[in-house]
Amino acid sequence: MLTEISQEEYDKTNPILRVIVDDNPRKFGRVVLPNASSPVVICWHSDLVQPLITADPQTSVIWIGIDQRIVCLSSEGSVLFSIGLNSNILQILFFQGVITALTETEAIAINQDFSIRRIVGLRDLPETADLDGDRLVVTFIDGETAALSI
Repeated sequence: MLTEISQEEYDKTNPILRVIVDDNPRKFGRVVLPNASSPVVICWHSDLVQPLITADPQTSVIWIGIDQRIVCLSSEGSVLFSIGLNSNILQILFFQGVITALTETEAIAINQDFSIRRIVGLRDLPETADLDGDRLVVTFIDGETAALSI
């Protein structure tokens, strides 16, 4: 789904197709969406980290996250949700009725209608998370867990 491209190719792409833009990019990529007439492009500054690109299993939308940015696109390429983050994105998790973006410092709960349900600060770097009712259970890298209301 992601193909790395040159900065020259990125610069030649229509700006309307740039869905993630970094002020100091080092890497550039093209993402082909299932029903889009043109691929979208992204740029990012991490040398070793690749973008997270995942389809929501309940819908046909595509989530892309890299560095301190996350975007949700329809299969046709329309931007449905986009937000700058306070820290680097680690995971995009799908639960019944809510999408959760785990970053180094917070968990962002996003409703199916792309409104933000809640942003919760984290005490440590998260390893993973799971939903238990209306609570997000986060496991941190030190093995400790916390149940957070979302």
